[in-house]
Amino acid sequence: MKLSTKLTIGLVSLILLLIIGIFTGILKLNIITSSRETQHKIVLQKIEELGNLELVKFNYNDVVEEAIKRKFLNVDQLAPDSKVLLIIAGEATACIDLTKVAENDITVDENEVKIVLPKPELCYVKIDHSRSKIYDANFTARVLNPELIDEGFKNAETRIRNDAINYGILDQAKLNSRKILIPLFEEITHKKIIISFKG
Repeated sequence: MKLSTKLTIGLVSLILLLIIGIFTGILKLNIITSSRETQHKIVLQKIEELGNLELVKFNYNDVVEEAIKRKFLNVDQLAPDSKVLLIIAGEATACIDLTKVAENDITVDENEVKIVLPKPELCYVKIDHSRSKIYDANFTARVLNPELIDEGFKNAETRIRNDAINYGILDQAKLNSRKILIPLFEEITHKKIIISFKG
C-alpha cells in the first residue's frame, strides 16, 4: 500500500472519529434546559418570647367515623348517607411557661431553695397529617365532602385534648418537672430544692 493511500485512510479515519465525537457530543448536549424556580414573599408578622419547658407528650391514633345522615320524606333508603372513616395520628404536649416565674416565686435560705412554678398547661394539641389517612369513604354521588373530613379532624383534636387531660397529662408534667429541675438546681446551688405549683 502506498504512503499516500495510508495517509488518506488515516485522515479519513480521523475525520470519521471527529464526526462521531461531534455527533455524540451534540446528542449529549441538552439544547433546551429547564429548572424549577420558586419565589417566596415571607412577611414576619410577630416575634414572641418563648419560655415553655415541654415536659410530657402523649401520642395518639384515633379512629374517627364522621357521617351525614339524610332522609327523604322520613325514609332512610331513599337518601344515601355520606360518611368517612379516618385514621388520625395526633399528639398532646404539656409544658410549664417559665416566663411566668417571678422573683418572689423563689426563696432561698441557708439550706434550701423553694421554687413556686406556674401550673402546667396543655401547650398544644396537633394532628399529624403526614401519618393520618382516609381509610374508607362513602360519599353521596361519589363526591368528596371536604367539610366532613375537616369535621373529623376537628373532633379528633378535641377528643385528644380531653383524653390527655383525663389521663393526667398535667400531673405527669408536674412529676417530670421535679425529675428534671430538682437535680439540676441541686447541682448548681448545692442546696435542697423544693418545688411547688401555683393554684
